[in-house]
Amino acid sequence: MRLLSSRSFFTQKLLPFKGNTLLRRTITALTLAMFVLLMATSTARGATIIYVDASASGGDTGLNWTDAYPNLQDALAAAASGDEIWVADGVYYPDEGGGMTNDDRTMTFTLIDGVGLYGGFAGGETSLSQRDWGTNVTVLSGDIDQNDTTDSDGVVTDVANIVGSNAYHVVTGGGTNSSAVLDGFTITAGVADGSSHDGWGGGMINDNSSPTLTNLTFSCNQGSSAGGMVNYYSNPTLTNVIFTGSRSGGYGGGMRNNSSSPTLINVTFLDNQALNGGGVWNHESSPTLINVTFSGNKATLDGGGMLNSSGSSTLTNVTFSGNQASMRGGGIYNHSSSVNVMNMTNGIFWNNQAGIEGYQIYNAFGSTPQISYSDIQGSGGSTSWDTALGIDLGFNIDANPLFVTPVDPATAPTAAGDLHLQNGSPAVDTGLTLGCPSTDLDGNTRPIDGDLDGVADCDMGAYEKLIDLFLPLVMR
Repeated sequence: MRLLSSRSFFTQKLLPFKGNTLLRRTITALTLAMFVLLMATSTARGATIIYVDASASGGDTGLNWTDAYPNLQDALAAAASGDEIWVADGVYYPDEGGGMTNDDRTMTFTLIDGVGLYGGFAGGETSLSQRDWGTNVTVLSGDIDQNDTTDSDGVVTDVANIVGSNAYHVVTGGGTNSSAVLDGFTITAGVADGSSHDGWGGGMINDNSSPTLTNLTFSCNQGSSAGGMVNYYSNPTLTNVIFTGSRSGGYGGGMRNNSSSPTLINVTFLDNQALNGGGVWNHESSPTLINVTFSGNKATLDGGGMLNSSGSSTLTNVTFSGNQASMRGGGIYNHSSSVNVMNMTNGIFWNNQAGIEGYQIYNAFGSTPQISYSDIQGSGGSTSWDTALGIDLGFNIDANPLFVTPVDPATAPTAAGDLHLQNGSPAVDTGLTLGCPSTDLDGNTRPIDGDLDGVADCDMGAYEKLIDLFLPLVMR
């Protein structure tokens, strides 16, 4: 039906009734009411919730939990900007759903601008706040032929358990902006071993994409280059994300960044491995890292935790420990002529290992990172600074941070260890409070007065030391 403009409607429809004022006003009022109703319907459509539950057996319409779509791809096909997709616990494969090709490795879950994709539901919830992604594990799996060995939730926990055919990329950014949301999922068993971009990012590939990624775990994904995620000319924001058990035959076991500036807040890189950059590899990229840990990662060449090749990384309250490089840069390898290749405040680099040199930080080709308020093993602290580490901007220390359970770098890749601080740690209340994040990696408030001197100062590292409370023993 063709809608008339307000002027044409008045000319063609109302003028014949100009002698009847009451009738003309009635028609005008009805017209306005119809217009408001149409606009309200359009607005409501923009806030549609689409339901997905792998165990649903209802009408397969996605209109409610009873009639939820059993396949996530069907919900994505029905979604438009403004919609939310609520997904119940279970395992979802990218080759299942209308229009998908069974066992086709190019099948992937593609994000959409303006669409929020939320996991962690049990089914039956009526608000986002009711979901629990830790309990209701919602899995996006690249195991399209469904023959990998998994845990009880359908998650691959060791890349050795991946067999047969797997999707090249479990999730694809799809050229989206920050209005595309992925929240509350475990992404597992992607194998990017194809040609060109199909060799990058088994878990997720972002090509000119900058989605919002929250409350995610990337577990045991593989790639010829980049196991967990690749960002190519992309600037996603990651919050509360874990990269674990991923492997890359080239660059970036957990993440590879090319000409990208992602923001990482409360992110963990654990038990990943690559040729270079066991946890992360950055090339001509400028990532921002806040409350991030690198633990038990391994590079068979350089950069056990991270490798920076050009660009400028900003690190605030990061912890690197238990990482290993067979050659140089157990914690970080900087390969650049830039004085701003890395700017770090409130960092901890302790007990990393390198086969040749640069156990904590190795700088090549004139790289000169700027470091302040950080605890770096072997640095001498600001009082006797080792200039090979970069530029000392003051307040650096060289003292055992007293982790709860230190990680042995010789065992990397490994998921062992606990990098929380013990009582008496020299990293407590010795960081820079100006610019200190408002919470730590666990979500606890920071800064707090950890040394009980009456002043709340920021701790070094990703975790703020909580105050131990001792209740008096009352004898009766």
